[in-house]
Amino acid sequence: MEPAYRNSIMPTELEPFNRANPRRRINRSPIKPQCYSITVFTERWREIRNFYVNILAAKVISERTDRYVDLMLGGMPLTIRPCLMGESVSYFHLYLSIKERQTVLDQLRRNGVIVLNDGPYANFRDPEGRLIKVSESEAVLFKSAESLRHQVTRAAA
Repeated sequence: MEPAYRNSIMPTELEPFNRANPRRRINRSPIKPQCYSITVFTERWREIRNFYVNILAAKVISERTDRYVDLMLGGMPLTIRPCLMGESVSYFHLYLSIKERQTVLDQLRRNGVIVLNDGPYANFRDPEGRLIKVSESEAVLFKSAESLRHQVTRAAA
């Protein structure tokens, strides 16, 4: 049985790929999704909130103590909520670029956070185990949408 999502139309799907002529784009969608928030569910609300605000210098946009906090972290909106209605703890890898990252890394170490170096990244975890990678510049994940489509097409073949 095919998963249900394969039969649904997602507005965030990649632009359809023309196999006959890979350079020709087809069916361009006028939908341009914009991420306005990522929500992180936690069982340790206050500790996670304080880590992102006090250690990573996230700016508090709005807050209702022990219910939610809306943050701005490096230009990215982030909401932290407690697991109250059966939600499970959210996990992700967060990539941050900080021009002079050594100051932040030194502060993390002073607070007992284990920081490991891995090539251009310094890796550490928030109090609930979410991986955070810090580099001095942004990593280029995909050179272009065409490159991404090519990678997806090759993987599907």
